[in-house]
Amino acid sequence: MQHFILWAAVAVVVAAVSPAAHAESGVASVYSTDSGGGTASGERLDPKALTAAHRTLPFGSKVRVTNRKNGRTVVVRINDRGPFVRGRVIDVTPAAAKALGFGGLTQVTVEHVKDDPVRAAGAGARGRAGGGRRSRHLVEGPLERGVSQQVRHCRHHRTARALGLQTEAHKMPALETLKKIAERATGWSRPSDDDLAALVRTRKPVTFRFKDDGIVPNHPRWPLVIYRGAVALPKKLDPAAVIEDLFEQNGWGESWRDGIYDYWHYHSRIHEVLGIARGRGKVQFGGTRGRTLALKAGDVATLPAGTGHQCLEASDDFLVIGAYPPFGTYDECTTSAEHDRAVKTIARLGRPRKDPVYGSKGALLRLWKAA
Repeated sequence: MQHFILWAAVAVVVAAVSPAAHAESGVASVYSTDSGGGTASGERLDPKALTAAHRTLPFGSKVRVTNRKNGRTVVVRINDRGPFVRGRVIDVTPAAAKALGFGGLTQVTVEHVKDDPVRAAGAGARGRAGGGRRSRHLVEGPLERGVSQQVRHCRHHRTARALGLQTEAHKMPALETLKKIAERATGWSRPSDDDLAALVRTRKPVTFRFKDDGIVPNHPRWPLVIYRGAVALPKKLDPAAVIEDLFEQNGWGESWRDGIYDYWHYHSRIHEVLGIARGRGKVQFGGTRGRTLALKAGDVATLPAGTGHQCLEASDDFLVIGAYPPFGTYDECTTSAEHDRAVKTIARLGRPRKDPVYGSKGALLRLWKAA
């Protein structure tokens, strides 16, 4: 009965966000001019056409994109899949970006055009949305072009992404987010405060320091901190909820459920903690001259700002909980052009008040000493 109520709540949330009432806000990016000629729908990419990529909307559907910074709008037709970067909702052609008055990235609202015949076709068109070949079209590629060709994809997704298919791992973040909403609404599968206290295991930190390699700055003073098997994850509780609530109890919030990006990136304006709720993965930290570490359920990695990280390999059920301290601003750096600015920003960012696992008594406070 409990599971029925939980999934009934999920169904309500799914209905509320279904494409029939589609409207979303987020970041828009622009196709790079050298992204090649193909799109996931099979069409040729025409930089002069008013078209766009979206992760789920049916091919051929039309949406109105509004630049929230200047109020300019344009109607585009969906003919590709993407962008596959957290926080981005649509990827538009250079012609559409020009009409919207931006280059690179901007905040937008995306809304269905009324009486769109493809939208009216409903599930049939949606069922074909995953087919075709995914084009490469991120305007900011992973760090350096030579490196990106070798490390861009997490191996277990490589074939599916090349075909533009929605794998179970791609669907997982959306389903986990819906489950999280339902769990918070019902309380099922979430731990009590007493549960959390019993589930935290005492572990010694394993630390790694990385040097600035000219592309990934890493942190000049503070190490990456790993706690192996720090959290017990009993079957009666949702492991994601356990880790989320533990982080939140210690002041690390704004949590998400997902994997780890399969390209090099780092955050210059905020620290990040990654807790493994399920599965196994190999993650390289610190840039191309860093270290590859195997992570599994119960492990926790705390990254000071600037620490490069990238998923190399993962099981299909690999689920990560990310969270952030109460100060700082989320950003995502992927290019060498951002390096010099990032170095200055990283040095100014303060130390968190609590360890995400052990609170005010955690080793993080000793390892991340104030300057």
